[in-house]
Order: sequence, then structure tokens, then C-alpha cells
Amino acid sequence: MKDERMKVGIGFATGRKHFQRVLRSYVYNWKESELVDSKELTLNLFVAYDLNYKNTKKANYTRISSSVN
Repeated sequence: MKDERMKVGIGFATGRKHFQRVLRSYVYNWKESELVDSKELTLNLFVAYDLNYKNTKKANYTRISSSVN
């Protein structure tokens, strides 16, 4: 059976140390709009990060806090 869901990708380009705060805000809004519960679409997040900008670490972007979920 063919997957008929709409595939949505959202991209971030960032170097901020507090990226997870921004992400938490977006996730909250997606939940409020019921996008994450929709059976009609898939929501995918892509993050391009720059470790040299503000001297961040890879973990700032890859270890997502459970509070974001």
C-alpha cells in the first residue's frame, strides 16, 4: 500500500547554544496545532549546525532534552 501522507520537512540553520529552547517552543506550537497527531502528514526536522559560531558543542544539537518532547 502506498503511503499517502504529506511529508513535511522543517529545517534549522543554527549555531546557538540555546537551540533546544527554540526547538521546545516550536514543538509546543506544533502540538497545540495538532500537527504531531495528524495521521495525514509526517513531520521531519533537519538541523544544520555550526560548531564554530558561539563555540557550541555537537551535544547542544544532538542530545535533545526529554522536556522538548
